[in-house]
Amino acid sequence: EKNKKFLEIGAVIPKGILLMGAPGTGKCVAGNTMIVTSKGIIAIQDVPKYFCVNQDNTVEGLNIVTLDEKEGVLKTAAASHWYCLGEQKTLSIKTDSGISIEGTPEHPLIVVDKETGFFKFKRIEEIKEGEWLAVGSDTQSFGSHTRIPSPDIAYLMGVLTGDGCLTIKDRVMLSTADKEILERVQKILSSHFGVHLSKSSGKYDYELRNVQVKETLISWGLGETYARHKRVPDWISMAPKEYICQFIRGLFDTDGTVEKRGSISISSSSRSLVDSIQFMLLNLGIVARSYERKKKYNGQMQYYIQIYGDFVQNFKDQIGFSVDRKMSRLEAVCLKQRNTNINLIPLQSHLIGKVWKEAIASTSVSLNRAFYAQSPYKNVKRYMSGERTPSQHGMNVFIENAIALAPSVSIMPEVAHLRNLSSGKFFFTQVKNINKLYNKVYDLTVPITHNFIANGLINHNTLLARAVAG
Repeated sequence: EKNKKFLEIGAVIPKGILLMGAPGTGKCVAGNTMIVTSKGIIAIQDVPKYFCVNQDNTVEGLNIVTLDEKEGVLKTAAASHWYCLGEQKTLSIKTDSGISIEGTPEHPLIVVDKETGFFKFKRIEEIKEGEWLAVGSDTQSFGSHTRIPSPDIAYLMGVLTGDGCLTIKDRVMLSTADKEILERVQKILSSHFGVHLSKSSGKYDYELRNVQVKETLISWGLGETYARHKRVPDWISMAPKEYICQFIRGLFDTDGTVEKRGSISISSSSRSLVDSIQFMLLNLGIVARSYERKKKYNGQMQYYIQIYGDFVQNFKDQIGFSVDRKMSRLEAVCLKQRNTNINLIPLQSHLIGKVWKEAIASTSVSLNRAFYAQSPYKNVKRYMSGERTPSQHGMNVFIENAIALAPSVSIMPEVAHLRNLSSGKFFFTQVKNINKLYNKVYDLTVPITHNFIANGLINHNTLLARAVAG
């Protein structure tokens, strides 16, 4: 009846749904943004290179890491669509840990809400300096296929990326003063190629004059480039875990240092190399800080990675060193008490207070001054007032002792939330600066969860109109 008068004048009632939104509502990220996929770590612009993207933008076989907001956990899910949306105005966010992302102003990221302590999606244009972003760490997602024949070759490629050179015609060069590196490299070359390095003119310089071996290494992804253009080979980024760990070990054997203050560091004149290594470490659950400085003697930019706090032990367990002196220093560092304040769980004072209030209401223990002077409880009041932000370890200690005091609090949803934040699957980093740029941008559609991990950060996908049409 309502539509009769329109039908009488020849109107046609459309079938489907009309979706409306402001111009530019395709929320998307820059092409060099790294995503963790079922084939390994790749740039979002390279999805068509490794997966089948159809003319209607549907994509086949692209499983990515996403956040299940209901369960609060990171998991693997299939993306249904991939889009290239041309050049648009973008904003680049950089955090105090060096993690960064570039996306359109409308693109939402997960922040920790300062009012509630829970996760909240917020558009980049609304995010301010000092806000806390949620990073998906320890995703442990790797490829299952690589052209590289063994983890030993992956180690060799890491060594050559660090202290090797392929720019001299028909030669593979290596400079090293560490006998452990030289011995292992010689064994790998002998075992796989039947060749070995010969002494060159410099004190610590060695060379291999073999065109076939050099061409094979290049086919696996090593570049004939100078230091500032070095990068992680694609066949490493997409390899199984053992290959990735051996590549990183080779790189840190050559260029890595264990500092006296307890951190592990490495530097390179290649920003691409440092950015990729930081993201690969993050996938392993090793959060590293990256930063840059100009060299005094030539004014060129140098890029750094620093691993410290809780993550030094994690580096030792999964990667480590082959160089004895470095491994000994690393083991010594791991035996010492470390400052864990790098791995903070921010903006949880309200929820901590709620859990504690419930705990003290349900216990018969006398909560006097002597009680709060005990080691497990002396920080609780500081956490509740916001005077002190708990580390991951401190939060876990608080939860354990609250439950020990009053077992009934274990079923509180707030306790489940605090457990999740301190599970090691998330890291929190503050926004340091935001810059305006212009770039070609891309997006994914992920049904049900509607988000994906990109550059470690949790990104919302909201290309709803095109997804429904597809």
